[in-house]
Amino acid sequence: MSLVVLPLENLSGDKEQDYFADGMTDDLIASLAKIRSLRVISRSTAMAYKGTHKPLSEIARDLHVDAVVEGTVLKAGPRVRITAELVQVSTDQHLWAETYESQLGDILSLQNQVSSAIVDEIRVNLSSQDKERLSKKTTLVPEAYDDYLKGRYYWNKRSGEGFERAIGYFEDATHKDPQYALAYAGLADCYGIIGATMFGNAPAARAGPKAKAAALRALELDPTLAEAETSLATAEFNYDWDWQTASMGFQKAIRLNPSYATAYQRYSLYLIAMGHIDESLEQINKARELDPLSISINTSYGWRLYLARQYNRAIEQLRTTLEMDPGYEWAHLILGQAYEQKGQLDLAISELRKASDLSHQSPLMVSALAHAYALSGNQAKAQELLTLLFTESRKQYVSPFYIGVVYAGLAKNDAAMDWLEKAYGDRSNGLVFLRVEPELDSLRTNPRFIALQRELNFPN
Repeated sequence: MSLVVLPLENLSGDKEQDYFADGMTDDLIASLAKIRSLRVISRSTAMAYKGTHKPLSEIARDLHVDAVVEGTVLKAGPRVRITAELVQVSTDQHLWAETYESQLGDILSLQNQVSSAIVDEIRVNLSSQDKERLSKKTTLVPEAYDDYLKGRYYWNKRSGEGFERAIGYFEDATHKDPQYALAYAGLADCYGIIGATMFGNAPAARAGPKAKAAALRALELDPTLAEAETSLATAEFNYDWDWQTASMGFQKAIRLNPSYATAYQRYSLYLIAMGHIDESLEQINKARELDPLSISINTSYGWRLYLARQYNRAIEQLRTTLEMDPGYEWAHLILGQAYEQKGQLDLAISELRKASDLSHQSPLMVSALAHAYALSGNQAKAQELLTLLFTESRKQYVSPFYIGVVYAGLAKNDAAMDWLEKAYGDRSNGLVFLRVEPELDSLRTNPRFIALQRELNFPN
């Protein structure tokens, strides 16, 4: 059985309350997604239908689901009212509709009531663990829950500023309710991302331990949280370089919540870094099945194809992704890198300039653009962008990995190795792709590169 929960409509008339309606939608999706016998479409795909009036039959056909949940939410002071409706698409039959009301502090119990009513109507087989979870009475500190939803709202913006604001809200939530596992899971997610090469807002050596500590605290409070298990495995992969433990962690997260698309997405990244191409593509395609309209997951698919040296397929996938969102800088980045590896350097530079401009010259994008200029023979432009990275490093953290990549493009191999070795000291997660990153191919026979790869102790 499969279903999608469409974005709950905010009835307050106050746009400032959209975060609350979106957060309630997220929580209902998360609650249903934990049921093993149910396939639930993930958040970003569901949110693509926010504000649209597309017929439910068309939505169901697009997403290959059997049923659709839609409804409204109204928050008035300390009280919340949810109205939800379940529609079986094949017959256009409204199976169930109900209104629930509770105090904000009892919101999790209310969400469990809604989930229980839905699974009763569609006659899904529940495990004993599912039954126990859905019958559980959980009370939250209302202000902490509100902060948590605001944190998720900013986390979903997927920007450096968004992550910083999200951290503030998640920390506020943990201070107001130290037993709030999901708030710690949110912190783990944020710290894990801002220390990663793709964002690189903070040194990995500082962000990584914070991500791990928050994930461990979340799991101490709730061992069933797939979100926290995924964040913990990500930290073990990106920062601890504990390959076997990370692999087991990703697999455990998938067992905990088989509908959690992010777990498949991150596991696929681990697998491609280890050189397991077929398994990686299998996992990212499972993520795409659960979240087919996710820009992040579709870009990730293109990135896996790029790292697998399947450049034509990567280019096709990333062009399709950019039709979904022409302003997504990460898709422009990887598309540019794929063109670069094909030797289509004019196209590469064009895409990488777009990525750099859209990201307001983030160090990662500037590094990739400089590498392409270097390969094109425009050494002066590459050197100019390298100087920009050094200048920026006096204002914000710039991973040594980015600088090493530029020197590799300039064929200054000793300097490239100096900076990659500094990246090792910083625990830069860019190094987890040492075996597969095409931009580093010029260094593969360098004895220092071989020694660095040995230091990372990759599995055979």
